[in-house]
Amino acid sequence: MTSGETQITRRSVGDVEVIELHGDVDFAIADDVREALCATGANVVIADLGSIDFIDSAGLRALDRAWHAAEDVPRVRDRPSCIDRQIDSGDR
Repeated sequence: MTSGETQITRRSVGDVEVIELHGDVDFAIADDVREALCATGANVVIADLGSIDFIDSAGLRALDRAWHAAEDVPRVRDRPSCIDRQIDSGDR
């Protein structure tokens, strides 16, 4: 999936599904990000944010919603503290 210069790619590494985000994660792509993270059936899902150039409150919200949607699923391990810091700073 792409939106302008944003790309969402998937790759599997064994039993792990890696969702890679590239470019800007903003309101234009936020729903696609959430859907990509929630749609996988893998036991372990990693959101690779290493290639993000920019993320706005809608992008953070999409990550947070994906986290909460999967909270009751045993495959969820941990949410990066940088997301909590951004959300706690009032960027909701």
